[in-house]
Amino acid sequence: MPVKGAHVLLEAFAGLAPELRARARLEVHGPPSHDAAYAARLAELARASDTRLFGPASRAEVPALLRGLDLLVVPSLWYENRPLVILEAQAARTPLVVSDLGGMAELVRDGESGYRVPAGDVEALRALLARLVAAPAELDALYAAPPHVPTLDEHTDAVLAVYRELRDAR
Repeated sequence: MPVKGAHVLLEAFAGLAPELRARARLEVHGPPSHDAAYAARLAELARASDTRLFGPASRAEVPALLRGLDLLVVPSLWYENRPLVILEAQAARTPLVVSDLGGMAELVRDGESGYRVPAGDVEALRALLARLVAAPAELDALYAAPPHVPTLDEHTDAVLAVYRELRDAR
């Protein structure tokens, strides 16, 4: 669906200099759009950049798929809460590029587990992709310290602390 921003990623990748695009491969995974016009637009953008469009991956395929990636881009245009794919990528230590909205921005710290770009900004995403394709060793520096994935108890305590703070402020 358009709010997931696949078109932003495809446009950014298609605009890379040919010599950079030749050094990278873009694969887009996910269910086909229920919007025929949008699906056609994605197919056209994919053809223009030699990108492969895949259908959805099964739950069992996701860990291996993530471990096999050099970079996962989540270019969503809406305020995602806490996307499971980001948590799964962090568990697999897969570098990320995410839109700087909502839970995506809260989960990814620039230079630690990935990078944030302004949502919908094709040029900013293109510039970051160009930099990373030109200097892929930069990705190797990510995850120098493993990300902290809270336990259920830690998460519950953090949520309760927020509610207490809000209650006490009233």
